[in-house]
Amino acid sequence: MKNLMLLFCIGLFSFTSISQNKKVTVGDFAYGGIVFYVDESGEHGLVCSKVDVGENVKWVERKVIRKNNRLSNNMTTNKSLFGSKNKVKQDFFASQLCENFEVTEEGKKYNDWYLPTKEELNLMYLQKEKINETSLANQGKAFGKTYYWASTEEDFTRAWTQYFYNGKQIDTYKKYKHNVRAIRAF
Repeated sequence: MKNLMLLFCIGLFSFTSISQNKKVTVGDFAYGGIVFYVDESGEHGLVCSKVDVGENVKWVERKVIRKNNRLSNNMTTNKSLFGSKNKVKQDFFASQLCENFEVTEEGKKYNDWYLPTKEELNLMYLQKEKINETSLANQGKAFGKTYYWASTEEDFTRAWTQYFYNGKQIDTYKKYKHNVRAIRAF
């Protein structure tokens, strides 16, 4: 009986090790998104979300908002005794959309997303057909024929984008509006 139990435990350990170290290929739906890069081991790489996490958003947006009075961005205004309004300056970033993104797939929550670099964005562009196919098969959306933001900055006022129609990468003003697709490492 002890030998049978030992064989069962060894088999269970072996099965668990294999399933936890599964090898994936580009285009697979795994780790909360679509695999678009895999290292030589086949066990580590990058996935992108199956949907854009933002459309027509600025890389950085600086706004003056009011406190304690509901506005369109769910912030509020606070009037003083003299009728003036208390204003606060707040920054919103394309990268924040990625950092705040969460997805649950197969009972596991993935919340460690980030805005891709221009190199990572280019890898996504090179695999966009496989990504689009897998996204659509898993209730996601295909890439738009538009520009997508990268986290890579050119200078204080400009950051890199990639046009997902023809693959062209350009640096553009951070105040312009483009789409955002989140990625994470596994």
